[in-house]
Amino acid sequence: MDVKIDKSISIILPLYNEEENIAKVIRKVIEVLKSITDRYEIILVDDGSIDKTPGIIKELQQHNKYTHCVRHDTNLGYGAALASGFHVAQHDLLFFMDADGQFDISEIKHFISFIESYDFVIGCRIKRSDPWYRVFIGNCYSWLIRKLFKLNVKDINCGFKLFKRLVFSVIKIKTTGLLVNAEMLVKAKSAGYSIKEIGITHYPRLKGKQKGLQFKLFPVFLREIIYLYTGKLN
Repeated sequence: MDVKIDKSISIILPLYNEEENIAKVIRKVIEVLKSITDRYEIILVDDGSIDKTPGIIKELQQHNKYTHCVRHDTNLGYGAALASGFHVAQHDLLFFMDADGQFDISEIKHFISFIESYDFVIGCRIKRSDPWYRVFIGNCYSWLIRKLFKLNVKDINCGFKLFKRLVFSVIKIKTTGLLVNAEMLVKAKSAGYSIKEIGITHYPRLKGKQKGLQFKLFPVFLREIIYLYTGKLN
């Protein structure tokens, strides 16, 4: 499908220890972006990687002038990585995607046709290719967020979202961890922004280790949910 947009776009890729995936992901991102727009930037947010990721990013930057990097000296969390990317993004549209190779950037082309009519166009993994316990916990979490906040979104934490940059003149991200997707969508709904959810393909992780689900962070996670519910994160 040939798709062209007349808006500029910032692609934000949060990553942590993705030495085995990042080069392949970036090459595909550049290939797809060149086919849809001449005005783009790729923002790699390295959240304190301790493997070879920083060196690989530096090499990638030498081959594409539109690729930029934000580096955290220590691992601050998924939400903090996204917030850093949003802060430096310059273009009309913002898009973020997990950099672990489980998404195909080509599917952004299906999203572009909806972004004129909606403020957020977000992915929903049709069949999640993760271990059963991650799928189970993810489904329970999405159910909880839907019930607490009356949010009509099936896959809260899907890391594949396109939206208009102007929404962040109203929405301020304050969580640093995995609650960031829920915070973003809850605040978008509260502010009256429109949301369109689209089914996308989710691929198995072929290289590297799964991240995000750390039981030691659950107390902080639950506290942030309470703060979001009571309005303390506004």
